[in-house]
Amino acid sequence: MASVQLKNIRKVYDNGHEAVKGASFEVADREFVVLVGPSGCGKSTLLRMIAGLESISSGDLLIDGIRVNDLPAKDRDIAMVFQNYALYPHMTVYENMAFSLKLRNFPKEEIDKRVREAAEMLGLLDYLDRKPKAMSGGQRQRVAVGRAIVRRPKVFLFDEPLSNLDAKLRVQMRVELIKLHHRLQSTMIYVTHDQVEAMTMADKIVVVNKGEIQQVAAPIELYRNPINKFVAGFIGSPAMNFCECSIKLDSSGALLDEGTFKIKLPPERVRSLKTNCPEKVLFGIRPECIYDARATTPQPEATIEGTVEVVETMGNEIFVQIATARNELTARLSPDFEYQIGQRYRFVVDVNKAHLFDAVTEKSLLYDAL
Repeated sequence: MASVQLKNIRKVYDNGHEAVKGASFEVADREFVVLVGPSGCGKSTLLRMIAGLESISSGDLLIDGIRVNDLPAKDRDIAMVFQNYALYPHMTVYENMAFSLKLRNFPKEEIDKRVREAAEMLGLLDYLDRKPKAMSGGQRQRVAVGRAIVRRPKVFLFDEPLSNLDAKLRVQMRVELIKLHHRLQSTMIYVTHDQVEAMTMADKIVVVNKGEIQQVAAPIELYRNPINKFVAGFIGSPAMNFCECSIKLDSSGALLDEGTFKIKLPPERVRSLKTNCPEKVLFGIRPECIYDARATTPQPEATIEGTVEVVETMGNEIFVQIATARNELTARLSPDFEYQIGQRYRFVVDVNKAHLFDAVTEKSLLYDAL
């Protein structure tokens, strides 16, 4: 397998649009890295530059320490699986998987061995004589993956391969790709806009927004310690709640005043805020860190009161949208209590898991402290 390094990679099109703005990160040998971000953020462009399908405007791309900026795609020893399965409709599954090896003049015995090994790995042995039109979407996607596997490339690239599947198949294929990575022990780079896919599959996540790398970290690190408001809001489902508050610091901690509620953060949570603290901050709290006040001991300096506007029942949990006079928050709650729309309730936040961001720059004020 191989490592991949991007050093200040830029992509500027002829019309002057800068799709990728100085991207730098490293994919270690046998690592599963996911590029995640909203549509149009530049993640697929990054993947296509690694594959050699897009030229690089500036910067260096290294595979196993060798600069490959000017190396043609066919010579990079990379296999790519696209969002569109791109199977040949007139060929059988066997022929689709064997095609790239035939083009490279592999012996028939070696082709047959590789195709059958990949088919067994992907549960396709019984479908080798079928044509794509006689298969489901999930089966076609496995054929596309199998076509990449038989090549035994240095690096696998996946460009939103599950987005055309229904919800149940996406979960199934996600599990299969995780198992596949462990079996092959291969280097994989995966692009998706779905943060759930990113969190569940990746060894490391690269968060991209507007052509810029926002943060590179392990999934749990991104969740617990986001570097800015964008990462905090993008990672986690439902998304983190944000409220603009004034802040006052003293020896007992920090008092956040939203206007309709006040939250007191303990000193150990805000120890890095003693100097250069802005007057206005964004208070961030995840939905799962909000609790029904009836289920906890009274905590006046951690209590939010609001009107319930929406209740979404999920079975093992419920999502409740709470409206204060100034903000709307979502709480992820146990179904132990019932909520009436239009009624006011009291909720308690976990102050030890609160986040603070500069209201102007949107950078985390606690990032260096956590």
